Amino acid sequence: VLLALPAFGQPLEVLAIIGPYWLTMSLLLIPFCFTLVLKQLLESTDRPWTAAGFMLVPLAVNVPLNWLLIYGNLGFPKLGLTGAGIASLAAYWAGFAAMLTYVMRSPEMAPYRRAFELDGRSLREHLREGVPMTVQYVMEGGSAAVAGIMIGWLGATALAANQIAFAIGGLVYMA
Repeated sequence: VLLALPAFGQPLEVLAIIGPYWLTMSLLLIPFCFTLVLKQLLESTDRPWTAAGFMLVPLAVNVPLNWLLIYGNLGFPKLGLTGAGIASLAAYWAGFAAMLTYVMRSPEMAPYRRAFELDGRSLREHLREGVPMTVQYVMEGGSAAVAGIMIGWLGATALAANQIAFAIGGLVYMA
């Protein structure tokens, strides 16, 4: 996708710096998906506030890491946008690690740590429930990506403003 951005008419100043950030944001999907599974487990076992609390861990880690890696404070290298990506990736892994530690060590979660066999019938049931959710996530993410590309046609300033609006919107949504 990154290699296709010039064909979509994205601003040159954005293309010059987006590569490392895009890579870290792509890698962020790994801990995000693992965390989402554990969040759903906690919510389905009547622990929604525990899940909500753990979802704040990446935020608590990301803010100071951004301060260190974007601006190069306390002797850290000044990495700018790349630093923001690294900070976000590290924050999501920290959140996943915290939630996984809880699930693996909490006595209340012991019944959910056992292995299970997935037979054909239960696999079909999981797919019947999971495929519509997958399609919804792909459509939601895809529409946000297309909107981002379209906003990029307006220039780097519009793209930056869109990112700020998304960040503020996400913060308000979480609150």
